[in-house]
Amino acid sequence: MRIPVSKASRLVAAISTLLLFTSAAPADVTDVSPTPSTRTLPLGIDASGSVPVSLRWDVTTIYSFPPAPSVVTSTAGRFRLGTRGPVIATVSTQVMASVPPFPFGVPETVSVLENLVVPASVISAALEHNAPRILYERTFGDDRSITTATGTVSLHLLSSKSGEVEALRVDLHFEGGAALRVVQRGATLRPVADIAYQGAGRVEWVWEVTTGGSSAGEPIFRPLHRERRRLDAAGRTRIRGPMLPTAMTGLRLVRLRFVDPRARFTVEPIRYLVRDSGDDESETADIELLAPEPGAVLEAETLFSWKEVPGASVYVLQLLERGSNVQAGSNLASGDVEPIESKPRTVLATDPDWEGALVVGLMIDGETTRASLEPSQWRHLLPGHGYRWRVTALSAEGELLSRSDSRPLRTGDAPTPDTAPSD
Repeated sequence: MRIPVSKASRLVAAISTLLLFTSAAPADVTDVSPTPSTRTLPLGIDASGSVPVSLRWDVTTIYSFPPAPSVVTSTAGRFRLGTRGPVIATVSTQVMASVPPFPFGVPETVSVLENLVVPASVISAALEHNAPRILYERTFGDDRSITTATGTVSLHLLSSKSGEVEALRVDLHFEGGAALRVVQRGATLRPVADIAYQGAGRVEWVWEVTTGGSSAGEPIFRPLHRERRRLDAAGRTRIRGPMLPTAMTGLRLVRLRFVDPRARFTVEPIRYLVRDSGDDESETADIELLAPEPGAVLEAETLFSWKEVPGASVYVLQLLERGSNVQAGSNLASGDVEPIESKPRTVLATDPDWEGALVVGLMIDGETTRASLEPSQWRHLLPGHGYRWRVTALSAEGELLSRSDSRPLRTGDAPTPDTAPSD
């Protein structure tokens, strides 16, 4: 059968169009538009120095071959210092939205909502590099697309008025980087404050320590050292505090309080425990650990628990490198308990009888026999890594009452929620 030339031409054109559609991407994300596209950060409104930002991502997609896409997704967000600057932090939270049915070849725009929290560490990095803004970007695709598109939000740092200083973030710790120390009577101990700030001018602060008493359940602080200093050019500074009292055994809290100008947030105190060097640890009974079980996988919701010890004023929970030589009769390290760093590392204890490497430690009130890790402590743990944990009970005078054997556990292969690297 012969096909007329005109019909043959139309047939060839139809086949060519079909082949064109078949070889093209079934769907494309063509544009990502954030709202707001620019935001000035109201710094210093949160105790941690973090700033919440509500975003809406308008994602435009078009499909050239059925079926149509059903969802648009972005698996992670990125913070950059400038357009071509390095990625300084990532947000591992996935955001997505469903795509309603829409006609073939017609662009469709859907909105994806995100409640972003700009970490204090990102703001500090911008200040350290004198960067006037931070870029936050996300790349979106759909379940049918080959091509993707990226949207960017410009986050500008709020400048203080001339002559005013505002603290944005304060990291309080002891020399050596720990937020908790166990020391012997008469030991030398100093606090340190790393302060990120904006503006320039004079600042007055006072170091305070608890007296051991309380009022209505709240600890009573007394002034230890007051200082006034001029801070120039927004950035970071380190303040070394005074020698802390260690002549009496017991638990003490230390804090830094801004007098003028006042900070918009309260700086959380750090703790140290003074023990008598003559404490005998050889005849203490073991604490019975309840959970988690040996070999358990450590997760965000994991709750550590143990049996109560009569007379305990404080419990110390420690996570150690799994290879540590930790025996039932080993001493409680008189050293760092919780390192303050933005990346995982270990801190070696100073006790010569303890060969282990201390990773994370926290102090728990004696009326509580359970605890879980905070996100700030998770950042010291490596994914897919083995650790051991143990608990020590101490009296109000710092005397060792009891301790547990160490029990093995491990972290999962992927980071837990809210533990993606922040620096």
